[in-house]
Amino acid sequence: MLQALYQKVNNLEDGQSSLKEDMIQGQNSIAERLSMLEGRFDTFSISFHALNGEQLSRIRNVETKTNETRTSAQRSENIINRESYKDTKPIPFINGQEPPSNLPELKTISDVDNLNPSQLKTYLEGYGCKYVENEPQTSLKRKVSDVAGFIKCPHDNLYEFSTLQDIGNQSSTPNRILRSRHN
Repeated sequence: MLQALYQKVNNLEDGQSSLKEDMIQGQNSIAERLSMLEGRFDTFSISFHALNGEQLSRIRNVETKTNETRTSAQRSENIINRESYKDTKPIPFINGQEPPSNLPELKTISDVDNLNPSQLKTYLEGYGCKYVENEPQTSLKRKVSDVAGFIKCPHDNLYEFSTLQDIGNQSSTPNRILRSRHN
């Protein structure tokens, strides 16, 4: 009987050992399959992101072109309005948004002239104008004026921008003929 009991214990140990091996093989098989699935998922994810990135890039290009067209159309309208002495409208930034409310509205060329350096820089960047940090303020103001549609009219071309020291001494003038300061 002891012999039979000993045999049963051995059989249980062998069965347990066999069961452990089966479990290890099963775990390895599961790990391999999981690894294969992860590889497939990574490939799918990369493909999806590449496709998604390409579509996103196309959407951004369309959005950029739309914003540029909108800005150009508003600029053209402002040029026509300036020539006929009508009010102008704000020019949207190249990102498609209107200039922030904390910036002064640009209705006339003298509004551009009255911008402080920080406001001027915000408008330049918002309109996508290229400039260098040490570029003369008058040149920067001309760039913003041009984007806003204030530079194509003869009375705007005669306008002489102030230097930074003069900024506080000017007030915004309505859309009327501006005379050169030398006259």
